[in-house]
Amino acid sequence: MEVPLGLFSDAPPRRTIGYGDAQRGGASNVVVVEGADPGRTLPAEAAATVPASTAPSSESSSASPSQSASARRRAVWAGAAGAPRERYVEGSLLGEGATAEVRVAEDVDIGRRVAIKRLHRGGMRDEMLLREVRIVGGLEHPNIVPIHDVDVDDEGHPYLVMKHVEGVTLESIIDDLRRRDPAAIQRWSIEARIELFLGLLHAIDYAHAHGVLHRDIKPENVMVGPYGEVLLMDWGIALRQAEVDPAGGRLVGTPLFMSPEQARMEPLDTRSDLYSAAVLFHELITLRHYLEGSDDIPTILQKVGHEGWRRSLLDWHRPGPQPMAPLELYHFLRKAMAFDRERRFASAGEMIVELSRILEGRVRIQCHVTLVKSTVRRAGRFVDRRPWLAFFLFLFLVAASLTGLANLAWTAFA
Repeated sequence: MEVPLGLFSDAPPRRTIGYGDAQRGGASNVVVVEGADPGRTLPAEAAATVPASTAPSSESSSASPSQSASARRRAVWAGAAGAPRERYVEGSLLGEGATAEVRVAEDVDIGRRVAIKRLHRGGMRDEMLLREVRIVGGLEHPNIVPIHDVDVDDEGHPYLVMKHVEGVTLESIIDDLRRRDPAAIQRWSIEARIELFLGLLHAIDYAHAHGVLHRDIKPENVMVGPYGEVLLMDWGIALRQAEVDPAGGRLVGTPLFMSPEQARMEPLDTRSDLYSAAVLFHELITLRHYLEGSDDIPTILQKVGHEGWRRSLLDWHRPGPQPMAPLELYHFLRKAMAFDRERRFASAGEMIVELSRILEGRVRIQCHVTLVKSTVRRAGRFVDRRPWLAFFLFLFLVAASLTGLANLAWTAFA
């Protein structure tokens, strides 16, 4: 299917192409497909993070304009007056997209901070938000942001209440590493970044096991908490594999992180998400996108859909903001980002197993560098299992080497 590239000539390539055509004052983060049905994508949901200093206080919350605009569900508490009160007291804006906004709020009943997502009036249809709620509500996993509640306001419009995640996006971590921030470099070693990616893969694996495709995996949609916990956010364009795509054959996703088949608007399966995740991992490891330098959407869609990653070792060795990443990760990405989906990993579980092997040092022999690494590791394991035998073999090798050198010297001077 031909993609109408002209529609995207002025669109930001790291933003999501969504269902809807509602714009708000030109400040939208959503790339709009012209002629689409009213719909939505809310990249700002990944911004459901706020420093502790921005938590809503009783004073600031009471002045929130949205609080007076729509009342929240009320709960009657036995107290001095016994009068009903608003359960959710909204505070500062966390993020806003073309069709919805996310605010930090305090759940008065439970005494915790949450994030509330509400639609703009005239934005996407209410049933689209409810569809997102049902998809995410069925995915209970430590690496997937949970939904606490869903209700309707006094005007009959739905809103959802999510876990409030404190932390940073993976995009922010990558930016810090690019800037050679000392704290980021110390914390996010290659091994630590692999651990982060494994957390993301666990979320994807769980979603796929429950028949759900995310379709918009990118650094902006991955949150990392203060203790290293990883959460996959923004399921606004997620799709159950068994259902008809509500996009109706329109292009949805983020161009720089699409799979080739997604850019060509072909039917998708789980391997499309895995490709997007691999593109994210490539950027996390190398600190540059494989299409670095491509800025306009038509060019990006052409390269993604018809060329893919060149997989050149010269590109892997190309100077960047950090030393070259281990070559075993290059071989991992060669398979994960294969242009032909039949040559990729079949599941997130397979990717988890392979990366776990790499973390443990069990490197597959795929080039001269991995041959050396594998040989050194096997030698080390032999020393662990047979320390005394290894010690005597070492002495024997040293003695043999010295004897050979002595014979050479004697021959040379004889």
